[in-house]
Amino acid sequence: MDNVPYNQPGAPSQGTYSITVNPPLPVKVVLPASGSDLSPGTVGVAYSQNLFLSGGVAPYTWSVASGQLPPGLALRSTDAPNDNNNQLAGTPTQAGKFDFTMMVTDSSGQSASQQFSLSINDQGSVGGGGGGGHHH
Repeated sequence: MDNVPYNQPGAPSQGTYSITVNPPLPVKVVLPASGSDLSPGTVGVAYSQNLFLSGGVAPYTWSVASGQLPPGLALRSTDAPNDNNNQLAGTPTQAGKFDFTMMVTDSSGQSASQQFSLSINDQGSVGGGGGGGHHH
């Protein structure tokens, strides 16, 4: 009995022609549970927020299209090489409300952007003060 070549596991039986038949979905930014207002951070407390997307073609690279990330935070990759700069992480050094626009670009050159707001609270002023009893 002959070896049947199309039975090999992992044979690239489809892949070359499926791209022309099914163009990739447009890439888009998926908002986290908190929406475009990201979970607030606190000065001096480590912070991280993953960025999510759908569609497009890996690998993806995130960048700050406009605005300013809170001082102390930077983009880092948790899922390289497929998803680069996909996490906003660090320890904030300055309180305030920061607006910035994140852009994600996929390997086919498509991109999508989404504005986010991130509030950084002063340590100790959480809850508008007057709470008292904060343990440091």
